[in-house]
Amino acid sequence: MEEKKSHTGINSNCLLLIGSNFLHILEMYGYGMVDPKNKEHEERKIIINARSVIWKEEYIKYNEVVEVAFPNIHTDNDMFTVKYSKGPMDKPSGTLVEGQHVKVINGMVIDVEHTAKS
Repeated sequence: MEEKKSHTGINSNCLLLIGSNFLHILEMYGYGMVDPKNKEHEERKIIINARSVIWKEEYIKYNEVVEVAFPNIHTDNDMFTVKYSKGPMDKPSGTLVEGQHVKVINGMVIDVEHTAKS
């Protein structure tokens, strides 16, 4: 069977492979071919303080991250620093402060540090 080549001289099977890998990368970053009606409640596996967590919402809020990382530790003397990596394409890493949220991406890593005010 004769292989078809594009005008660039690249094998069409190679283009298909590149395309499928590209789609896989897009899916990893939350831009896959998912029905938009169901995307909001799609399960995403994330890591919070080295623990695997299944998150079903499209976004996660600062206070939700803190509650998962440190349940039952919330007094006026407690401060939390929230940092994330492997996040959405538009901002793959960053920090969250109270009142903020971030889009949840499958494989995202979130670290929360607890400090007590003196």
